Amino acid sequence: MTQPRHTADSITDDDLDQLYARIDTLEAVCDSNKRAYVGAVQAAVDAEQRAERAEAALNAIRALADETDAYGYSSGWVLTVANIRAALDTHTTPTETP
Repeated sequence: MTQPRHTADSITDDDLDQLYARIDTLEAVCDSNKRAYVGAVQAAVDAEQRAERAEAALNAIRALADETDAYGYSSGWVLTVANIRAALDTHTTPTETP
């Protein structure tokens, strides 16, 4: 059931107090929603950055696998293991490994 709309002449002190309390509650809900939205956006940005770093590492590993094939399994194995570790740590390609 809807309550009658108040006018400046008809509103009581109690009604006005209830309206202010409702405003305070709605503002608190709004602030909470804003914080949740900002948190969700930041989580999405963080996830995208993690995905980009993972993709870079995978690309570096693919490049190392290609290098391993080019050298043959026996001749490049030790160097490739070190490069794989470096690629996972720094996300560089084999030619950029320090």
